Amino acid sequence: MRPTMYRTGTPLSVAFYDSYRPNVVAGDYQVRTEQVLDGNNLAPSLREFTVAAPRFAVAEDLVEACHPPPGASGDYRRVAAHVTLRQELLPWARLLDPAQEGKPGAGEPWFCLLVLREEEILRNELIGADGVFVTTAGVDVPRLSDVDGAAAKLTFCRIIEITAETFDRVAPRRDELPFLVHAREVSEQLHTRGVFLDDGEDLREGRFAVAFAGRLPRTDGSYQAHLVSLEGCAGHFGTTGRQPRLRLVSLKSWSFTHRASGHAGFAATMRHLARPGLADPEHGLSLRLPAPAATLPTAAQQRLEQGYVPMSYHTSSGEETFGWYRGPFTARRALDPPWGSHLLECSDAALIYLREDGVYDLSYAAAWNVGRLMVLANADLSHPLTRARSAAWRAMQLTAPDHAAPFAAFRPGPADRPDGPALSGHALVDRLMDRGVGDDVLTTLTAPPALADPPTGTQPPSPTDPAVPPPRAVTLAPALRRGARRDASRRAVRRAVAHHIGASKARADLGTVPDAPVGGTSNTAAHLDEWTLLCAVPFHYLIPDERLLPPESLRFFHVDAAWLQALVDGAVSVGVATTLDSEITEALREAVTNHPKALPCGMLMRSQLVQDIPNLLITASAEDGTTVPGYRRDLHNGVLLLLFADVPDSITVGEPYHGLHFGLDEGDESDQDPNVISLRRLKDNRSAQQGVGQNLGVTLKNVSRFFRPVGADRVADVLRLTNDTDPGTATDDPGRGGLIAALTQALREAGEFDREDAQLCPAEFTLQCVNSPQQMTFTYPKAGART
Repeated sequence: MRPTMYRTGTPLSVAFYDSYRPNVVAGDYQVRTEQVLDGNNLAPSLREFTVAAPRFAVAEDLVEACHPPPGASGDYRRVAAHVTLRQELLPWARLLDPAQEGKPGAGEPWFCLLVLREEEILRNELIGADGVFVTTAGVDVPRLSDVDGAAAKLTFCRIIEITAETFDRVAPRRDELPFLVHAREVSEQLHTRGVFLDDGEDLREGRFAVAFAGRLPRTDGSYQAHLVSLEGCAGHFGTTGRQPRLRLVSLKSWSFTHRASGHAGFAATMRHLARPGLADPEHGLSLRLPAPAATLPTAAQQRLEQGYVPMSYHTSSGEETFGWYRGPFTARRALDPPWGSHLLECSDAALIYLREDGVYDLSYAAAWNVGRLMVLANADLSHPLTRARSAAWRAMQLTAPDHAAPFAAFRPGPADRPDGPALSGHALVDRLMDRGVGDDVLTTLTAPPALADPPTGTQPPSPTDPAVPPPRAVTLAPALRRGARRDASRRAVRRAVAHHIGASKARADLGTVPDAPVGGTSNTAAHLDEWTLLCAVPFHYLIPDERLLPPESLRFFHVDAAWLQALVDGAVSVGVATTLDSEITEALREAVTNHPKALPCGMLMRSQLVQDIPNLLITASAEDGTTVPGYRRDLHNGVLLLLFADVPDSITVGEPYHGLHFGLDEGDESDQDPNVISLRRLKDNRSAQQGVGQNLGVTLKNVSRFFRPVGADRVADVLRLTNDTDPGTATDDPGRGGLIAALTQALREAGEFDREDAQLCPAEFTLQCVNSPQQMTFTYPKAGART
């Protein structure tokens, strides 16, 4: 199959806005009206009102979501922390500089989100709001003149103090503030919660304000995110007259831990998994051993291509040799076994002798043995099968009329128990033995066979002739066999055993497993079918050689229905004591077995990605675009098994939806810098069915050049959005213009701007920073190439 990587668009309707600026900002206002009537001035009317907005804290009921989640630990090296607020006007409800009151607002938000390491915070405590403005030597405090002192004494807020050097290093420049705060409107709800990552924001309809940080954690450790008020802090952005320590009001705060996993991200991992398919589209992702360097005999080469593995083998006579083995997953479609659909009553019956090579194919014999051993070793399997076998016996006796004849004369009649309960168990056996049923049955079983019918026209011998044996009675074994083969008997047996083994058919959608998997604690019935048995098979029987599925690999395969049938035959063989038990065994086999073509193919993934993202979205599609149903099971230790109900035309592996996150994208392995930004459309091209926000297929590479330069003892981790005025920056630095200018140029070259002088606005910048889920799709190289 041929893999293709792409990034999905956002599957819902979201509009980004630069700002939602109110007509009036928070504060106290007066409305004075004057009237003149016939030249006389009437008494003026004065009305006062207040526009309220949070000032010292943002209540929890105004916080929609935070990311990374509070207390979370993970790899956030490309993630811009953000907070979503439920009041879309809030970031512009106050002025950063109160001196601008009464003037047209410049669109600056009055707060921003800072991400700080714990050691960078010099003071962090909860105090009364009146203490915010208490000056201390060497500390700059917010400069606000309209604070009600009495009300402030009754209000508590959190303050932090950091050095001016830390503020300059991690806080956005004043002209960068509008790009880090935006408003959004969601007009269509996303999928159900079940497909989100555990730490994802559950998007819902409404209007919201969002602030995200320009600092991306790149050093392991604990971080604190603070939504800090900048009201009255305009002086913090300059160096003239500024104290070495700055005090800020923290409106909302939470902490998280960044731990670089050392693992590649989704994109790099999937590209690594798909690399064999790119080198060899037809066989690169098949479940078989790597091609050996030496030339092998044709027969051995064919076996390896089919997914077989050579195994040491001790014959029953004690000879040591080797045999071929493969599990239920094959690189090519398996041939029908020589015994067809007949019941395998022992493992030797499943041995296939390869006469030309002088060795055995051990695959089906091993499947029969492992099925039997699993049932014997697991009470959750053996007990239901034992009860089912007993129920099958009873059902067969009741539906086999010939079998009931020898007992008819000895059954207790109504006169024997006119009012008592029906006899059963030991009581019934005692009654029958008292009436001589044992002697009668023994006689019927040991009676010699009757002579053949005499020829037409001859006189039949006299029954009293001592040379003629008496006619043969109906014997128990043939009667039971004939009755067991009747359709009515088989239906009765299936109904009788269904309650005990609860055979569950293959599920019709990906992501589900049997209701009561093997090893569960169900008190009603142990669900038992061939797929349940398959998931209980030890892994080394499924994958006999690690080279078939090495670490960080993905393989596609066909399912050998005969292997599963041998597995079931071995499982239901437990409890067979007589030849008559084989009739019941066939009925049990029918109850346990799914349709042999139910799940003909599948996929195995062995990767750290399975553990890092346990709810990967995997979708199989037919050629017409419809979803192919299937079965999914986590085999632990980073191995994921998927079985499909039909051979799909394509299989897509994708990240789960995680709401709207912001940050950088993961580049290709060929990129010198792994940090890129995938550009998105700014114009809606309906004729080509390309909407705003869809991926352009173009990336802005080497984004690391837009991190602010720092000293040699620090790691650069703050994005430089606008022109850098730091004197230490080289004038020939290609990233000197800042990330906004670079994105503007790249989008202009992609034809997304109608005017040459157009500049990227905050909403458009936000759209480019959205981290959307990524997907990789595996397709066949050409139609019908399903090898």
